[in-house]
Amino acid sequence: NKASLAFKYRDEPKGLGFEIRGRYTNTYPVNSGVYASGNNIAGDPIKFTRPGSATQYVYDPVEVAAMIDLGFNKRLPFGGAREIMWSLNGTNVLDNKRRTFPGSPKIGRMIVTRLQYQF
Repeated sequence: NKASLAFKYRDEPKGLGFEIRGRYTNTYPVNSGVYASGNNIAGDPIKFTRPGSATQYVYDPVEVAAMIDLGFNKRLPFGGAREIMWSLNGTNVLDNKRRTFPGSPKIGRMIVTRLQYQF
């Protein structure tokens, strides 16, 4: 199960915009090639043998994730009809580190800025 709720505000005359988004993803097992989590048909955890070893490992399922994203943009006049749009976007601003796929690293906060020029 996934859910998302967003509030977006735009003031075109002033060239301002703001967005806040909440995202939720429920836990789930994965079975994609060698990346598998959960249980097999017998109800036992799916295990993999380490190459060159007799030991085994198990991938954890994707965990429950609740995140908040924020965005801000400002349109800057630049002579006549030309404009520069500056934006600042933060994903997972509370730095709730979560793995989005078995075997991948945990991902935390990401902040990105952008300048966009129209001509």
